[in-house]
Amino acid sequence: MKLVIAVLFSFFTSLVMAGTSVIINPADAGSGLSKGDAKKIFLGKMKSLPSGAKAQPIDQAAGSAIRGSFLDTVVGKSESQYKSFWAKKVFTGKGKPPAEKASDAEVKAFVASTPGAVGYIDSGSLDGTVTEAFAY
Repeated sequence: MKLVIAVLFSFFTSLVMAGTSVIINPADAGSGLSKGDAKKIFLGKMKSLPSGAKAQPIDQAAGSAIRGSFLDTVVGKSESQYKSFWAKKVFTGKGKPPAEKASDAEVKAFVASTPGAVGYIDSGSLDGTVTEAFAY
């Protein structure tokens, strides 16, 4: 019984500690992207990375848990506030929202192949194809 409890505890601890990583293309590794920069990029208020590369944000699928966490923690908006923000921008012709990908693997592949790309994935999905700008 103690073994089962220990295994369950370690499983749930690893889930809680996994976290989320904001990632960038390795070519932009020295850009020094901050949480504030990421917020501005995902709200269309900052058009380039600190390195000078054109920023290309990529969102996870609407309604996903990781997107909700990112929007709340980094952007400071709920899913509905974010959708409303972008609906107004689109209606007035002042911008379009970031494209969406369905999974960590798709976000990672896009960021790895696109200079200036910024995305977010589960920290457990990190590998050498992308660079972590920061984690939360």
